[in-house]
Amino acid sequence: MDGNLGVTVVVVCYNHERYVTESLDSILAQTRTPERVLIIDDASEDGTVSRIESWLSLHPEAGYELVVHSQNTGLCCGLNEALATISTPFYTYISADDRMLPERLDALIDRWAKDGGHAVAVYSNARRIDADGQLLQPDYRTLHEWPSDP
Repeated sequence: MDGNLGVTVVVVCYNHERYVTESLDSILAQTRTPERVLIIDDASEDGTVSRIESWLSLHPEAGYELVVHSQNTGLCCGLNEALATISTPFYTYISADDRMLPERLDALIDRWAKDGGHAVAVYSNARRIDADGQLLQPDYRTLHEWPSDP
């Protein structure tokens, strides 16, 4: 797959102190390096922002951007704010209490290309985990009875 197809990852946060570093680690571990990572904290009331700032200081090479809201505006406003600044051909978002498997970005772009590049949206299945990171069953495809790939 063409490595020049840039991807922006938007990370949305609200009171995700316990999970945010694992989420950021999972983005850093991608087999396709995102061109840009924009982290939007929506006025968290816990230690989420300080965890992010600590992570960013340990990983300056990542170049991730952090926007901290002074007032909670909600998920849609945060995503719209991010979308207004994205210049890459592709973007995805992740909640800061979730993690990406290492091949997620490659898999999404490859799936788009497999369909001839005509799709306007590509989405993936998700494994469900509990608060301690233990795998729950079923995954979203099974839980919601998604059809198999053609």
